[in-house]
Amino acid sequence: MITEDQLTLVFSETTKMEGLLAILLAKDELLRSWVTSWRHPFLNSFALFITHLGEWGLIWLVLGILLLSLHSKLGSGLWRMSLALCLTALVSNVFLKPVVARPRPFAVIEKLEVLGQRPKTFSFPSGHASEAFAGAYALTQLYRRARWPSFTLASLIALSRVYIGVHYPLDIIFGSLIGLGCSHFVMGSNAPLCVRKTQKTWI
Repeated sequence: MITEDQLTLVFSETTKMEGLLAILLAKDELLRSWVTSWRHPFLNSFALFITHLGEWGLIWLVLGILLLSLHSKLGSGLWRMSLALCLTALVSNVFLKPVVARPRPFAVIEKLEVLGQRPKTFSFPSGHASEAFAGAYALTQLYRRARWPSFTLASLIALSRVYIGVHYPLDIIFGSLIGLGCSHFVMGSNAPLCVRKTQKTWI
């Protein structure tokens, strides 16, 4: 039987966790507000362009196909990239979004100006961020030299979601981690396929 002291300890720990969560969410909102404070007409157009590139992770498949045209032996890797993107979308958009059910920033902050369309799904995690980092990791596993441009593009896509007003920073941070995890699960962490085929090592 649970004693009164044990119940008191449980309630105390629960209160502490709620307090820490409240502080974390407050910091999350402050950072979101800071990011949107940098809005400028040129940056607005650039952010919208970047965020549209990340729709459904299609940009990564396009890049993968272009890479395949240069390295014909990467066909199997392209299929695995597609699988990684599908798994990421399933985990982020189908499973976690409805479970966490975090409202979008514009649903909480009435005066928040959103650039572009207002998504009707929940906020956490960011599907764009998860797909972007899943795609960047997968592309890197196909071709090591794509590492820096791939992850730069993925970071810009993720950041654009906060900038245009449809996500919080925590949404894109956890979305990025989910994308990396799902892509690592499918692609593994061995040397890139084009490196293994040619027996070379990229530094």
